[in-house]
Amino acid sequence: MTKINQSELSSISAPIEFIPKTGYNEIGAKLIKQTITRRIYHSIKTLRNQVFKEIYLVKRAEGVDQFIHELSKNGDTSLFLTIAFNTPSTIKLLLDHWNKNCPGLPIAVIDNSSNPEQARKIREICISSKINYLKLPVNTANHMCRSHSLALNWTWQNIVCRLTALKTVGYLDHDCIPIRPWDLSTKPDVFAYGVKNPGYIQGQSTWNLWPGFMIFDIGKCPISKTKLDFTVNPLDTLDTGGMNWRLLYRYLDPKEYSFAKAKRIRFDCRVEDQSEPLTIESEVIEDSFLHLLGVTHRRVWEQIDAEKITALFHSQQQQPAP
Repeated sequence: MTKINQSELSSISAPIEFIPKTGYNEIGAKLIKQTITRRIYHSIKTLRNQVFKEIYLVKRAEGVDQFIHELSKNGDTSLFLTIAFNTPSTIKLLLDHWNKNCPGLPIAVIDNSSNPEQARKIREICISSKINYLKLPVNTANHMCRSHSLALNWTWQNIVCRLTALKTVGYLDHDCIPIRPWDLSTKPDVFAYGVKNPGYIQGQSTWNLWPGFMIFDIGKCPISKTKLDFTVNPLDTLDTGGMNWRLLYRYLDPKEYSFAKAKRIRFDCRVEDQSEPLTIESEVIEDSFLHLLGVTHRRVWEQIDAEKITALFHSQQQQPAP
């Protein structure tokens, strides 16, 4: 991905507030009716997604046994996993900040890249950073959310469920950068913790944890961990990770889960040779993580140096209020 390095942050907006409005959910998505036609249509799609999931789960990844051995040998009880996708610079940015701000918390990179050259670069970054790396089997899903779902499910079933010493497991988006020191001591003592992704069906309050920041205390899981399912769930208007609403989330006592504090912001970025600044939406999670929002698929990031913007954002946030 070609980037124009002469870019800098010019301003940061106040957090974007979603004003409660009839007919919309808490993050501004318009509510829809769950009609019989819609239910039939998405039930068929759900069946299709489950078939493709089962087919993908039995695929073999080269080096997976050695990968699990490396993760097991230190006896770590906590592990974070990030799914990489075709952006080596993003993985480098994440790992550099992780090693600085989350020392002692193990993290591994699971590569879902479709571009072999980009996968090679990501692997080299992980080697130089001394981070465990595994390339997933070829993933032919032609939709971003379904591809991500397959990667999450494969990782959960073929890695997490084989690491018997694990007590805490987290999934972190590859563009969710820890900009301040953070560790698990800040996590509430609950089974499921993360950023809430609300559904938008009229009369039905569905939700799931956003798969870019979600943490599970496996020992507190009310069902077998092998039953968790991160497949998309369009029937309940939930994308990646939404099938866990049907399997688990809707049955949880409120004392068994907690939502992380997340605020949406906009910042303007000046780019060389452009008279008008580019406006980008991002997200700040628990005042410690900057989610860059769409590095892999939003064309605006082709013109912006994400590493520089992250550093400038952090430095501006550290300045005392006037």
